[in-house]
Amino acid sequence: MKPEIPNSIRSTDEFAKGTFRPHGRLEVRIDGAILRADGYGPFNSEFIRALARTFQDLRSSALVPRPYADLIQFHGSLMASQDMLTELSQMLERVDSVDIACALAFVVEPNVEGRDFMLPLFERVLVSHGRNFRSFDNLPEAEAWVRECLEAASRAV
Repeated sequence: MKPEIPNSIRSTDEFAKGTFRPHGRLEVRIDGAILRADGYGPFNSEFIRALARTFQDLRSSALVPRPYADLIQFHGSLMASQDMLTELSQMLERVDSVDIACALAFVVEPNVEGRDFMLPLFERVLVSHGRNFRSFDNLPEAEAWVRECLEAASRAV
């Protein structure tokens, strides 16, 4: 594993604005060409707005290499409101193609609240917006898939 780049850790808590606080948090760190994140739900629309600002900040910092992949491990809950899923879909529509990860892996262990119900909903939104998405119930399988995708994307460049 490559060391993290200094100042590469971001949290959606840093970018929360507005009257209502986000439900949910994502802590992101750069590990080579992988943006690793830990997600703590449940999630609401305000979380998606903070998430968009978090990734905008990361991209503008020039710390994110190309190609890159996203690997998110969820803890506690994956539950989200329908408004949050709608907001996520709208956010994904606005992302420039150069800023799309070559792979997006969710790691959601069986004990995470809402796993069976929410994973298909997230997958539908993400895949409908062209994301190369897979979910896993363990980190080693997700890491292996993400690395395969990065190798393929690097050869294609």
